Formats: sequence, C-alpha cells, structure tokens
Amino acid sequence: MRIAVIADDLTGASDCGGQLVHYGLQVSVVLGRREPHPLPNEAVILNTDSRSLSGEEAYRTVQEACRQIRNEPFDVLYNKMDSTMRGNVGQEINAVYDMFAPDFVIIAPAYIENGRQVIDGIHYVNGIKLHETEAAHDPKTPVKESRLVKLIGDQAQRKVGHLSRADLEQGAEHIAARMAAFKEQQIAYIVADSETEDHMEAIVKLIAPLPYSVIWAGSSGLIRHLPQAYGLSRVHTEEALPRTEKPVLLVVGSVSPAGRRQLERVLQVTGVTGIEMDAVQVISGEAAMETEMERLRRLADDALSQNRHVVLFSSDKVEETRKAGQRFGYNAVEISNRISKALGKCAAELVRRHSLQHLFLTGGDTAHQVFQRLNLHEFRLLSEVENGIPLGKLSGEQDIFAVTKAGNFGSEAVMEKAVLKLQGGSL
Repeated sequence: MRIAVIADDLTGASDCGGQLVHYGLQVSVVLGRREPHPLPNEAVILNTDSRSLSGEEAYRTVQEACRQIRNEPFDVLYNKMDSTMRGNVGQEINAVYDMFAPDFVIIAPAYIENGRQVIDGIHYVNGIKLHETEAAHDPKTPVKESRLVKLIGDQAQRKVGHLSRADLEQGAEHIAARMAAFKEQQIAYIVADSETEDHMEAIVKLIAPLPYSVIWAGSSGLIRHLPQAYGLSRVHTEEALPRTEKPVLLVVGSVSPAGRRQLERVLQVTGVTGIEMDAVQVISGEAAMETEMERLRRLADDALSQNRHVVLFSSDKVEETRKAGQRFGYNAVEISNRISKALGKCAAELVRRHSLQHLFLTGGDTAHQVFQRLNLHEFRLLSEVENGIPLGKLSGEQDIFAVTKAGNFGSEAVMEKAVLKLQGGSL
C-alpha cells in the first residue's frame, strides 16, 4: 500500500506519519517544495504549513501539494487536519476535492486517546465543547464553533452530511444505504461521529469496501485505522538510536498548558539548562531583538560547552506580549510568526556552531522554522516516543535525529523520555 498525506502543519504531519510506522511502512515527511521527481517511500507526508494562512492562500497551497502527488501511484489519500479544527479546514478540503474529484470526503477529526471526540456532530476536547476550550482563544486561528457540519459548511460553502454513532452501530447494510442516499443528494463531504476507538475503526471498516472513491480527512486518530482496512498488520517498530553522551537541544515554541507542564518537569532534570527567550523583547524592534538573541546565544554556548542539555523556550507572557506587539503594529499572527522565527534562527545557529545531532521540537511553527533554516529536506520517521510523538532522522546539510511534538500532546514526562531515546536509551 502507498499512502499520501497532505498536512497543514509540521508537527501534525509528523505525528500522523508516526501512526503508519507501526505497520512496517517506510514513512517520510517531505520538507518544502520538491523538484518534479518520484516521491520517496511507501507513505509520504507533504507539509503545506498552511494552517495560519488566509483561506484563499491555504486553498492554493494545498492544491500545489496535490499537483505533486497527482501523477504518483498512491492507493490512499489522506487530508490531515488539526484535532481541534484550527486553520482552514473547509478550504483545504475544497482544494483536495477539486483536484481529485472523489465521490466522498470522509471527515473524522476525533483523536480518542488525546481526548478529542465527536458526539452527535459536536466536537469535544476532554469532555468540553470545542468552542469553550483554549482553541477558541488560539492567537492565530481561534475556533468559535463546535458543530462540525456548520463549521466545515461555513468554511467550505458546500453541503455537509453527517453519520451519527447510531448509524455506525447499525452496521454495513445501513451505512451502504446512507452513503447511497448522500450520493443521490450530491453531498460529498461527510462528517462522522467518533465517541470511541470502535467508532473510528467502524468508519474505515464500513466505508472502505464500498464502491466509491474516497479521500479520508482527519487528525492522527483516524489514520491509525486505515492500514488494517487496506490489508496491513501491525509490526514491532522499536528502534534504538546509537548510544551517545552528546547533549540534546530542546526548542519549545508552544505555550499550551500541557506543554508548559512538560517544560516545568524537564527543567528539574539534572544536566538540563533552561534558557527563556523574552518574547516582549523579540517583538520590540530590531535592536531589542538582536540584544535578546545575543543573550540567548551566550547562555546556550556556555551550557553546551559543558555538555549540558539546553531547553530554549519562549516566555508565556501572552497578554504583555500582545500589548507590546500592538505598539509596534503587529497583529496576533505576526507576533506569533516573529517569535517562532526568532526561536528557529537561534536554534539553527546553535546546531551549526556546536554540530548538534539531537533535537526535540514542540510547536509546528517553531519546528518548521528550525528545519527550514537548516536546509533539511526529508524527515524519515523511525518510531515513536509516545503515541503521536515521532522520532526520526532528518536529511540535509547533516544528518540529525529529532523528536517533534504538537503543543498539547504527550505525558508530563515526554521531554525526559525524548532525551533518553535521542541518546540511544530505551523506554
């Protein structure tokens, strides 16, 4: 089986690919635009980095990604979206649909293990309606609607159908009749409920055998069930890296509550030096930013020269940073971009200056900046530290092993586990 995935941000692309490694597939996240030659491996994930673009820009960017895979012999096409529906979900589905014209796009963004469920068409995060969670206050792409048929319909400006839990529980004959009815009504976008993993499995198991062309759309929760529906079985994927005592650079761009708890824990570990980037200084003009960058370099150089792990992270003074940004004429997206670019620039400089080969990156924008500045072109996934948190090998100017993580994913010990794995240990 060959599968192509189009993802809207880097950490999402990587955690989606991490699900496929368990089926023995060779998985690559393609970083940046490729020249027109065959794409590598059995599972290829294209990161469009389109989550915070305008709807029109996201549509064009995703269509360009579709052109890269349109003439490749893929069996399955997957549109990876954020599990909290941030970004341009409707417009990106439109771009994929318009390029490939399938009978249906099956949309199931639940991720049960990480507390994302769709019940009666309403998206929940840890039992709370999506529009009442922190996703509603995201500085770049706030989500104000929990009803998925309305959210996607409003963005896509197309009709959206709904498969309920009751539909899924009635089995194959009922689902076949429902899909035939949607086809008759010319409804191609179908949102599916998912309260449990059994529902997620049923979506794929009941729809894949039907005589329709389908594009699957969801978070990393749905894609884990696709390989089995197409005849693959899980395999053992534990792969230890070569043992090393060299330090790990951890770069933390996320300010999510879960990410901050993970950060607090790793900063207590012996041999770890935390270096906090003052976000207010970074957005307070070029002189202030360069002064702050020089301070970070000096502190990091000192710690790395002592063979200590370095955690480079942005301050979480959200309101103070917002007010400072407004004084300099920046909107929320520009503030966030400036911070992630500063983290990426500093991290890339440290990698080059100290020949670092082990990275932990959290926050999709930050990871994208680091990879871009290091001229890396492929992230070959090897295994996972935890579910949805992959470890892989980066290819570019130099080979680097890295772990990437979306902000809200992972246990409180995940950063400690990542350091252990990156240094060749086992969990």
